[in-house]
Amino acid sequence: MECFLCERDATRECDRCGALFCDDHGDALCERCSDPDLAVPSHRLYRGALLALFAGSLFALWLLIRPPGDEPGLAASPVSPVVGPAIVLAPDPTEAPTPTATEQPTTATTSPTATSEATSSPSPTPSPSPTPSPTPSPTATPTASPTPTPTLTPAEDAYIEYTVQAGDTLVQIVGRFLPDDGDFDEFARRIIEINDIEESGSLDVGDVLLIPDE
Repeated sequence: MECFLCERDATRECDRCGALFCDDHGDALCERCSDPDLAVPSHRLYRGALLALFAGSLFALWLLIRPPGDEPGLAASPVSPVVGPAIVLAPDPTEAPTPTATEQPTTATTSPTATSEATSSPSPTPSPSPTPSPTPSPTATPTASPTPTPTLTPAEDAYIEYTVQAGDTLVQIVGRFLPDDGDFDEFARRIIEINDIEESGSLDVGDVLLIPDE
């Protein structure tokens, strides 16, 4: 098997990309994976990610400060006034006058005196008229407005503090803390964004870096 950069026999295999190379083109990693300019994504990717993060933050802030009444279809329904039952007063029944009994004159005859009895006719008792019961009007029920749902805020990530030692490079630090199933380029991009590392990837001894704890 030949080295992928020259025609010499390959003696090693890159631990990261699996490419075969000779002793002159790498150590634990091949020359391509050891180059910081090739291992770290370009600055365009960083700027695009920052713009996307800024746009997402503005959209989330707009959702938080928007009044609930601005949503379509949530206009308050008019409430109809409540009308009480009508009360009707029935007039008192008028009593009819009671007639007075009249005595008849007595006539003297050979027959026994007949005395006319005074008779009186009882007056009819008026029947009370029924009072109509009031019919209650239906009461309109107001429509309740829906309650807005609060927006959930994701939890903050955990980080490990690492102090840069003499001889450390960004590639070495990324490879040291890279999870078993993690992506090298994505992990390096996150470290650069969190610690505001310049595009050259230069580090100073004694700098404290925040490494995502995954």
